Amino acid sequence: MHRAAVGGERGHTAERHGVGGADAIGDLDDHRGERGPADRRLGPPDDDEIAPESTRPQLDLGPFDRAHPAVDEMDRGAHLLEVEEVGEIDRAEALGAVHLVDERVDGPPARDPGVDPAAERIDEHGIGRIRPALHLQHPDQGTARPRAGSRRLRPDFPRYPAGMDVKFGVHTGLQNTSIAELQGLWRRIENLGFDWISIWDHFYAADATGNPHSLEAVVAHAALAATTSRVQCGSLVYSAGYRHPAVIANAMATLDQLAEGRVVLGLGGGWLRNEYDVYGIEYGTAGQRLRRLEESLCCIRSLLTQPRSDFDGEFFTLRDAQCEPKPVQARLPIWVGGGGEKVTLRIAAQHADGWNVPFIAPDAWAHKARVLDAHCERLGRDPGEITKTVNVGMAFTDEELRDQFGRMAEAVRPGVFTGSVQQMVDQAAAYCSAGARYLILALRAPFDRDGLERFAAEVVPAIRAA
Repeated sequence: MHRAAVGGERGHTAERHGVGGADAIGDLDDHRGERGPADRRLGPPDDDEIAPESTRPQLDLGPFDRAHPAVDEMDRGAHLLEVEEVGEIDRAEALGAVHLVDERVDGPPARDPGVDPAAERIDEHGIGRIRPALHLQHPDQGTARPRAGSRRLRPDFPRYPAGMDVKFGVHTGLQNTSIAELQGLWRRIENLGFDWISIWDHFYAADATGNPHSLEAVVAHAALAATTSRVQCGSLVYSAGYRHPAVIANAMATLDQLAEGRVVLGLGGGWLRNEYDVYGIEYGTAGQRLRRLEESLCCIRSLLTQPRSDFDGEFFTLRDAQCEPKPVQARLPIWVGGGGEKVTLRIAAQHADGWNVPFIAPDAWAHKARVLDAHCERLGRDPGEITKTVNVGMAFTDEELRDQFGRMAEAVRPGVFTGSVQQMVDQAAAYCSAGARYLILALRAPFDRDGLERFAAEVVPAIRAA
């Protein structure tokens, strides 16, 4: 039986069982059917991991990471959205943000995540206390041990040259549309040769306007799987706060059978507060949402890969839990969405198969990719195991950009393919040179079908030939 214990006084520590912290954390990533060690700790929550607004330190990670001041028409600034910190952080969806919230109060600076793991007895970032040096075991990989004392970020871009192995996708928003319209669009996207199609997870429109018109994510995901036959069917991203991880795990296992092994699960902490409030779903602090995300990911991984799972956490509990039948894929890929450098990227480095962040410029994306790599090195994981991806907009002219994004056009411009075909190729090459393996066009209704056709006919071949 696969057991996992989370939180303060609950359960025995891995050390008491003679199991190192590395094994206790890495066992959730073992092959399906293998039994991991008897314990897993994420540690107790911190009540003050997010400081009061008046004393909260403000991160300044450069012009591409600053929140863009705007008025949330639903919230009038009474609350904050954690821009670039949790969940699906579209620049377009950051309309209601008024501040950039730090993910923790103390600890190493954002640009120096490399801490000696042997000395890091607790996670100073206020989420998931981790025990001594982590040794992560992954499929087809030996046990990698972290490099003690490493404190540098890689100064150069990762190893993928422009055009090498890059895959193209389309992220289809679910607001102001219908299943019938989406099915026609999905078929056309697949016929155009794209490799990936994804949906989002919102109950209201993801523009902070208060528009309630948005299709439900799991049903739309199933429709996507049933409508297509070749593309990967992804989600960017499911909110960990909307569904118990057992519900998500069972849904994904069944969806993967429907899609015959093409499902990718994207998971994030959630950000659109109005959706939580109107339905009475607990929103919590940024730290709480991130701890919930990590617990959810661990539970889902265990349920999808282990015969039985026990989990004792701050937010979720499993008791001799089973998820059957299993997915078609022995290891259904789980991606983490978000760009927070201290916690979100650490969670991705420790647990995820892929990482996605939207609407940031190539140089900003490259920096975050290097931070992710540094977290991997600190945790003893090969950064190459994580599929790095980016969501980008598409607009051949400024007029098209304004038509799609309105007053948010300038906010998202750094992460939008725009201009001539050659300019788009150059932008794509910059992402690819920095290590992006998927370039995903983020579209919303009214969908620009003509632009999509042109991109597939002119831009994609040029990028592949670069």
